[in-house]
Amino acid sequence: MAEFEGLSTDTPGAHPKQASALRQDEYVMLKERPCKIVGLTTSSPGKHGGTKVTIVGVDAFTGQEYQDVVPITENCEVPLVKDYAVTYIDNGFLILVEHDSENFPKEKVLEIPEGDLGDKIVAHYLDGDPPLVTVLSAGREEKVLDIKADRNLGHLHADLRHT
Repeated sequence: MAEFEGLSTDTPGAHPKQASALRQDEYVMLKERPCKIVGLTTSSPGKHGGTKVTIVGVDAFTGQEYQDVVPITENCEVPLVKDYAVTYIDNGFLILVEHDSENFPKEKVLEIPEGDLGDKIVAHYLDGDPPLVTVLSAGREEKVLDIKADRNLGHLHADLRHT
């Protein structure tokens, strides 16, 4: 369990974010599941409490919809979403390294996603245009969410192959 400024989070790698700061298409933990926010509504304060936010999200791994209602000032858990450079592809797996790591890049190995996303990642890599990928990490679950082609990564890949 990680500790963040007095907030105890149950999901390793998660960090707190105030409910009022959440936005559509971001990720948040709902019912202990990493969900993409598809709906946010704010209720007016009433005689039985302050302003609340209704958060509707779709599980990033299962597609199931979840909903929660929290006070607008409450901190919510947000899963880690980070960019990684694809350094190598081998037997259906992506070998990734943190894009913004300055000293000792951390390596991560994930399966190539199925469908169009996986096809795009492999195509960019094979074309000599190694992409950045956005990865969601929530506890022991990880998933490639998106690809960001970046033609300025060639130096990073060359440096990593020589270490």
